[in-house]
Amino acid sequence: MEDLQTRLNKLTNTTKYTLKPNLIKEILEEFKKRMSNQDTFKQAIEIDEKHHPVHVTQENVMKIIDEFINIEKFNVKYSPKTIVDGYGNLAVSYNGDPYVTLRLLLMSLRTHNNIVFFSKKYYAINTKIVETLNMVCEKKGYARKNCYD
Repeated sequence: MEDLQTRLNKLTNTTKYTLKPNLIKEILEEFKKRMSNQDTFKQAIEIDEKHHPVHVTQENVMKIIDEFINIEKFNVKYSPKTIVDGYGNLAVSYNGDPYVTLRLLLMSLRTHNNIVFFSKKYYAINTKIVETLNMVCEKKGYARKNCYD
């Protein structure tokens, strides 16, 4: 078993990235395009409605995405130019509100945080949001560590 100092030293063995606002904007625009598919979103809502009332609309989801597409609203100028990977691991335990899920995911693009969601409701809608953003990030190369330097 490793001693405490060895484990602490590993925490400082991080990867640094250069923030690329244009890449984030491309990801957001592609994400919006994919989330605008009404049939797929409607299916997710119908699945969740079988278990509990759903008060989520695609229109509100699109408004939130639009907020983040506006790069100034995204506060890139206040973000560090160099992002250090390895410190931003978040666990979120909540009721599953898809608007919270969406906002946290979009904010994590700026900070390069890893997020694990533990929710009680809205499984289908949240899965759609998370998987769609993951797919776009992978397509754009955001998930690869060497794409930032």
